[in-house]
Amino acid sequence: MHNHHAFLYQERSPEAKHVLIEALRAHGVVTLFLRSAWGIDDSRALALEVQHTDPVGRERLFVLDATSLTVEAQNALLKVLEEPPRGVSFHCFFAAGAALLPTVLSRLSVVGGSSNVSNDVGEVFAAWQRLPIAGQLGEIEKRTKDKDQVWIEAIKQGALAFIAPHMVTIPQSSAQRLYFALTTIGTRGASNKMLLEEVALTMAHVSSATKAR
Repeated sequence: MHNHHAFLYQERSPEAKHVLIEALRAHGVVTLFLRSAWGIDDSRALALEVQHTDPVGRERLFVLDATSLTVEAQNALLKVLEEPPRGVSFHCFFAAGAALLPTVLSRLSVVGGSSNVSNDVGEVFAAWQRLPIAGQLGEIEKRTKDKDQVWIEAIKQGALAFIAPHMVTIPQSSAQRLYFALTTIGTRGASNKMLLEEVALTMAHVSSATKAR
């Protein structure tokens, strides 16, 4: 089960972080929690900050970046991740060796990394990607009309895994649109059809520009 308000990014390079944060800033208020060692006080500070609302109703997006997290801190963080206020999402860059608790991992949708994409998901995405753009858009219209959540999630996860290694080599504006659209699919109030169409058209534009070079 995927939790669409909390994400763990496999691509952790400074360039990738910059692209993601700029994409988030274009769509809401970004608050950075950058720590080397994340402790219980950091989880408590985050819990307090999350309760604040934006005066003009903008989305609130929290970027959490840490090399290590204590068990006590993770247990406190778990409570924050489980039921955040409406309009709040978490975008986590935790080091590979952070030893996250299984309970914390279960609250995070992993973004990028082929090892996190099943063969079935990869095949669904690859089959869709091989279609001409008109075919991709037609498939999106049909699947979203039928509310085929399994297919929608497969395209989302497959696309995230596909673009993650290349996000710093494609135009920053395109990377921002792709990452924001993909991480917004499935969130409350989002139009999956419009977001998937944005993904298809942006990927087609990037592919055409690359071939023209």
